[in-house]
Amino acid sequence: MDQGLNSSIAPIARGWMAMWALLLLGIPIYVFSSGLPQPADMGLALFLGIAALTCQRYVLSDERRVAVLLVQYVVWVAVVNLTWSLLVGYEPMFFFSTAFAIFNAVVLIGFLAFGSRSPAQVLRVTGRATAIALMALGVLAVLRPGMTNGTRLVLFFNNPNQLAYYALGALTVVMLAHRGNPLSRVLLFGAIAAAGFLIFRTYSRAALGAYAVLCAVPFVRRPVYILLACLPLLVIAVQSEEAISSDPLWQRRVSEAGSQEFGDYMEDRGVDRLVRNPEYLLFGAGEGKYLRFHPLGLELHSSLASILFCYGLIGLILIGRVAIAIARRVPVDVAMYLLPSVIYSLFHNGMRFRIFWLSISVAALLPRVLASPREQTESEPPLPAAEPSASSPIRCV
Repeated sequence: MDQGLNSSIAPIARGWMAMWALLLLGIPIYVFSSGLPQPADMGLALFLGIAALTCQRYVLSDERRVAVLLVQYVVWVAVVNLTWSLLVGYEPMFFFSTAFAIFNAVVLIGFLAFGSRSPAQVLRVTGRATAIALMALGVLAVLRPGMTNGTRLVLFFNNPNQLAYYALGALTVVMLAHRGNPLSRVLLFGAIAAAGFLIFRTYSRAALGAYAVLCAVPFVRRPVYILLACLPLLVIAVQSEEAISSDPLWQRRVSEAGSQEFGDYMEDRGVDRLVRNPEYLLFGAGEGKYLRFHPLGLELHSSLASILFCYGLIGLILIGRVAIAIARRVPVDVAMYLLPSVIYSLFHNGMRFRIFWLSISVAALLPRVLASPREQTESEPPLPAAEPSASSPIRCV
């Protein structure tokens, strides 16, 4: 293929990479209420939806299997929610739950398709943009400490747990991307420090524990990370000693962690529904109309319990098959990066968060780069085997 075609493809590739970076920077900006699509969601759905349609010829067979299994799970989610909406009456939550399942499937499948053409380049852009987003939020938290819900930091999110889960998931994305295509030390450790500070200011006990586990994962390979990863924790401890001692909210949350009984915790998180309503454990109760099970209509605060209760054992098996298909593709040390998000999801329902599915997507793409060391040094995507058709709405990059 001649040099003229090469020069025409490169700007297209850079343009789509720039659009992808902007979408990643927009993920932590919430404009609408919780449960509604945010501006970045609409862009991600369009961008990755087009990628899934136009770049699918580059997807490997085992990646296709992941996509097929995920579609099977989404179909079951749609069937269960539609069935219960007909039985107990329409409620928007049934629709939104199905819509988010479809959206998250588009994120994973679209990212695999988009990244399959030039995985090293996509990982580099994804890692850099996410690290910059984390660092920008960290700076904003210092400059505008009043962006809180009570005393817990929220920034652009609707509640502090959303910010905590974003910081944890974003750091997971950064570390996974760094594993496949190393980032600069400034970006890597800046992201680690920013995530630690953000999570601390949300006072999320589950996120703090998961953050500590995530920071420990790279120690297996590079012990020097021990000191560098602990620096933000040391700074937080020194700077916040007085604030912690005088903050009644933090004192109460620490006290609750040590005094709360297991039964109270199960009821507080809604997990006791698994015992009180066992008739739903096979086919599921649907993800909506929670007034059936709680006087305030609260959802389950556990991803695993929520899948089991809302979509039954069948839904749990279907999503488990997706997890197994991805785990078979990635090395053990890569899979360990996802462990903190899984730990956090035991105490919160994080299955709808796009940052969780983005971290899964990055992990699923990593084997392509780890299996091809030469690809990590490529600065431009390889040329396609044939010129894309003029009718195609997007050239696969």
